Amino acid sequence: MRKNVAGQSIGSQMTKVADGTDFTGTVTVSITIDSGVQAVGTVGAGVCTHEGLGYHSYLPDQAETNGDHIAYTFTGTGAITRTVQVYPSGARADMDDALADYGALQPTVPGRKLEVTNAGSAAVDWANVENPNSVVVLGNTTIGSIGPNGITSTSLDSTATEAIADGTLLRDWTAIVASVPARCLLNAARFLRNKWSVAAGVLTVTKEDDATTAWDGVVTGNPTADPITSVDPNT
Repeated sequence: MRKNVAGQSIGSQMTKVADGTDFTGTVTVSITIDSGVQAVGTVGAGVCTHEGLGYHSYLPDQAETNGDHIAYTFTGTGAITRTVQVYPSGARADMDDALADYGALQPTVPGRKLEVTNAGSAAVDWANVENPNSVVVLGNTTIGSIGPNGITSTSLDSTATEAIADGTLLRDWTAIVASVPARCLLNAARFLRNKWSVAAGVLTVTKEDDATTAWDGVVTGNPTADPITSVDPNT
């Protein structure tokens, strides 16, 4: 039973004094709260409802549940008196305090709740996340995947996009150990920075050690074409 809460039920099995069989007559309940003065129930003059097979129930009002120790005594003419003792749990505030002491997760706003899936996993409704625009450091967090349109042109601010660009342009190629596709930006840029040579009509572009071949290709020349001696950008 919950303390100081209406809409609850209390009951007792009643038997006859004469032969111990189920008592189905009128039963009245008297209530003693915290060793106070015993009084007949106020709901329906304390008359209980026979639910069947000798079981009688009573619906106390809110005040009749407001105690730390409550005794409900059921009596009937020709029946053995029964007393049911309860120790109601605290009010919601007391329960919240107990949960806080235990370390349980609780909402900071009344009425909100933590959603849990059928599999027992906690779920987050991003539409109800407080301060969604605040910067949060998600250290050691791995994002499995981002769905279609998960990142748009407005997803990242200028600082983030510049950091990505700087990381790409300033990347130390010697630190790249992964397998490199033949046609990729790295192999294209190697021709501008790494050692290359032309011999017997074959262009060879090396890796960052200036020795290992990154890629090569056949060179077609034209002896009548103007030689390239310099490039001076206009802008």
